[in-house]
Amino acid sequence: MNTRWHLALVACAAWGLLGCGGGGGGDPPPAPSSNAAEFVFDCDIGGVNAVMTMQVDAVSSSGAIWGPGPTPQITGVIGNGSFIYYTAGTLVSTTAQYSFRGENQYADFTMLNGNDRFTVEWIVTAPGLTIRVNPFGPGPTQYDCVLRSSRRL
Repeated sequence: MNTRWHLALVACAAWGLLGCGGGGGGDPPPAPSSNAAEFVFDCDIGGVNAVMTMQVDAVSSSGAIWGPGPTPQITGVIGNGSFIYYTAGTLVSTTAQYSFRGENQYADFTMLNGNDRFTVEWIVTAPGLTIRVNPFGPGPTQYDCVLRSSRRL
């Protein structure tokens, strides 16, 4: 996997949001009002069904343009084509509830009805997403999630 998380999670390649395919033809969808989307997944967490709701916000990076002189001021800002992906949401099963926040392909999970905390890595797959728990050890485990729905925010 690339060191950068692909825009596939937010849009085109994986789920056809933001007018990049998918759908049944006809008029193109309206222009997106933001770079944010919400995804709902059905997950199999070791044989336990869970629902994960994830908000993803793609924030573009930019660079400053400096004016001349010994004490220059910023005279402009220009996008550099890269993005940072912020994730947040919940994972809920009959036995546990977690909230999470993350950046790019990693997120930190916190158990809401207990004291567990751990890091996960998101891996985009054709049907949805794989969650790799404790990607740096000890003993990483993986759980698969299938996309149920998605929408622009």
